[in-house]
Amino acid sequence: MAQRDWNDLSDEYYQRLWDGLEVLEAWQPEVERQAGRARALVERYRAVEAESGVPWAVVAAIHMREADFDLTCNLCNGEPLDRVTRQVPRGRGPYATWEASALDALEMERAAFPEVWTVAGVGRFLERYNGLGYARKGEHSPYLWSGSTAGLGAGKYTEDGRYDPGAVDDQVGAMLLILALGELGPTSG
Repeated sequence: MAQRDWNDLSDEYYQRLWDGLEVLEAWQPEVERQAGRARALVERYRAVEAESGVPWAVVAAIHMREADFDLTCNLCNGEPLDRVTRQVPRGRGPYATWEASALDALEMERAAFPEVWTVAGVGRFLERYNGLGYARKGEHSPYLWSGSTAGLGAGKYTEDGRYDPGAVDDQVGAMLLILALGELGPTSG
């Protein structure tokens, strides 16, 4: 795949990956487990959706990827709520509640909100939320597609700005969780 940038991440790119999306058989139990964990917190996510406009399943997917569903950690990067963040984004918080953290994290990304939360809109938003390092390398982002038929193999950012070509992402991709939650149809939100 050729090197891409933010402007090359077209609706067709995300729609094509979504249309062919299948969870790898070995990953199915973990995807289902993570979906159950997200459903257990649905009221928290719906409260954030009501204030931010970001669909609850997208909030859940970010929370899974950034903080393993831990309500004592920031949505922006998984650091503890009760201190100022040291990782990117630095200098956020502390927060009294997980919801305050989530709303702040999403507000920082408001410029990337799609007009409509379609499959493509969600994909573009999540890619931007995590960073464009994979796009610059011409790779599908494991943040979105890990555990799927999207052709992922080795290669992962193991920390901000540090890419390890031999590392393999062992977390469920955000789009797989959203698929399991059944919150996006084949072409629209």
